[in-house]
Amino acid sequence: AQQWLSAHPGSFGPLFAVATAAGVLRIALIVRLPDSSAIQPDERMRLRDVAALLRDRVPLRRYLAGMMLGGAPRRAALRFAVVMMRRSMGLSDADVVLTTVASFAGGFASLYAWGRAVDRFGAAPVFRVTALVSSALLLGLAVAGPRASLLVMIGFFFVFAALAAGFGVADTHVLFSIAPDHEATPTLVVADVTTNLAYGAAPLLAGIALDRMIASGIDATSAYRGLFVVAALVMSLAPIPLRGFRR
Repeated sequence: AQQWLSAHPGSFGPLFAVATAAGVLRIALIVRLPDSSAIQPDERMRLRDVAALLRDRVPLRRYLAGMMLGGAPRRAALRFAVVMMRRSMGLSDADVVLTTVASFAGGFASLYAWGRAVDRFGAAPVFRVTALVSSALLLGLAVAGPRASLLVMIGFFFVFAALAAGFGVADTHVLFSIAPDHEATPTLVVADVTTNLAYGAAPLLAGIALDRMIASGIDATSAYRGLFVVAALVMSLAPIPLRGFRR
């Protein structure tokens, strides 16, 4: 992808076509998998069932609060770090693809180590370390701003992705520990829908806020820096509701 964009700047169509083909292939593979015998065909979740689940399950509420505090600002900050690289730093599409590669590499390289850490120390310490160090990285990005070099941005994305992977491993560990066998499906569905709504809304709300700030006369660099600072502060709060998930 990086080589293609170097030769054809801005030509994302063929890359999207490859991604779409991969998605279709994925569907073809998934439809051949058997359904779980534990799920009844007429089983349905109603809103009152979801409300009851959230009302009665304190660990689930704490888990959701921590996930939203830790995951939503991370996703918003990453989206606009890319925007800053293109609009304020003048990096090319191919340069941005290198940071994407660094993100995947950081997550892949660290997964096994994070799994061992969660097994040994429990989820709470991993949540705390990954959230606080990620917050520190965002504050560093806010200070550096557009002055950061491409190499610095590649390093930032690599480490930030490694920390996100650790947060995600602890997330999976806790989610399955609080999903009892007799109601695992409702717990997993509620957790997935709730967190993904927050993850999807965060970049949208951040974009609206940035548009209004820039329209009011604030320069784009200061707006991006402000977003990174707010994201860092919100993310640093994630370990508070998650502190009870120890080994």
